Amino acid sequence: METSTTWLKSLRFIMEKLVSRLFNDPTDSDVVIKTKDGDGVETEFRCHKIILKMVSPVFKVMFGHEESVENKTNVVEISDYDTKSVKTFLKIAYGFKEFESLTFDEARFAIMICDKYDLDADLKENLGSAISKNGIADWDSAMTFAILASKFNVVNLKNWATDQLVLMYDDYPDKDMKPLKECPDVLLDVHEEVVAKKDDELRDCENGHQYDYHRSNHSNGWMN
Repeated sequence: METSTTWLKSLRFIMEKLVSRLFNDPTDSDVVIKTKDGDGVETEFRCHKIILKMVSPVFKVMFGHEESVENKTNVVEISDYDTKSVKTFLKIAYGFKEFESLTFDEARFAIMICDKYDLDADLKENLGSAISKNGIADWDSAMTFAILASKFNVVNLKNWATDQLVLMYDDYPDKDMKPLKECPDVLLDVHEEVVAKKDDELRDCENGHQYDYHRSNHSNGWMN
């Protein structure tokens, strides 16, 4: 059983490597993803329908209709997000797990695009892992990712961002908690974990006092 599991993991690793190499490769490409930034500059990404259909039910429906504009022209225009965020989204779709210089906005918009195209949950979690590796600078950033991850069901990112909020809780006395009201599950998790953390600190403090008290009494008794 263990050998079989190891073999499957190795096969999956090989397949992920092979698929990621196809990203923006014109070889056998049969669809173009086109973007346009605010300055009017257009960018084209050479993609493969079979890969996009495998990871996104939205693309599966889109390319499944012979009469759809995207199927006829072999062009999909994504105009509501910037090029870098779309590129990150496509790299996620192609199985990438590492993303160089991933900015806060790129990561935030990539999560939204993943939701728009209903990307496979495991692939979304690759992005969640990458964001957590990059770290979070402040309370507002952690809160934003916790809310987005909750809304768009990126479980590992939600758990990690929630942990960051708990760690930062005492460092931001003037923090704004209002945005968390739109995600009661995150608000409840933060509240419960902060309370548990305070209880642990109080318990450790009490145990420390008891230890000092008993040591003092023992020392006094021995001296006498």
